[in-house]
Amino acid sequence: MVEMAKGHPSRRYSRYTSDGTLEIWSYVRTYPYTTSQPVYVGGRRGGTEWINVTATQEVEELKVEFSEGKAVVIEERKE
Repeated sequence: MVEMAKGHPSRRYSRYTSDGTLEIWSYVRTYPYTTSQPVYVGGRRGGTEWINVTATQEVEELKVEFSEGKAVVIEERKE
């Protein structure tokens, strides 16, 4: 049911405990962002130049833990 509602998980994990094994599905959202960073430029003129760097940040939005095929724990990110 979870897969029908939320789609395929971004990642799958297993947690091994004394009570058994839990399967964990993680749903991750990726956010791109741009930042400026200084870069030293050598040579005759030398000095510092600024460049724009684009990167991505991953945020786990939802985590579901399954035991014996049933969802037993749901963690949802709140802002």
